[in-house]
Amino acid sequence: MAQKLKNWADNYQESPGEMVWQKVENRLNKKANRGGLRIISLNLMKYAAIVLCIVAFFTLWTNVLNPSEKTTATAANFTTEPLDLQDISIYCNPKYLSDLKSAYRKLNSH
Repeated sequence: MAQKLKNWADNYQESPGEMVWQKVENRLNKKANRGGLRIISLNLMKYAAIVLCIVAFFTLWTNVLNPSEKTTATAANFTTEPLDLQDISIYCNPKYLSDLKSAYRKLNSH
């Protein structure tokens, strides 16, 4: 009899109350409803990726594979001119030239 009582006490499990089951059911329902939002966001991301690939393809097509005359014309008309270093005050103030030299010396020493 004692062994039977001990086995019953070891195997005894109290069933959860009604409130616990309601909480579990509410959590499951909330998670089930959120899954739809994830699917929608994944579909939107898929469509955004497709649109991005299409835009990238047409950008490459127009700029690299089929260059237009406008871009080459602006590059062809570009010319460089030599700098006139006779008047250095146009490019830097002579009173700060010593500060600039000391800054370069510090950079070279490190």
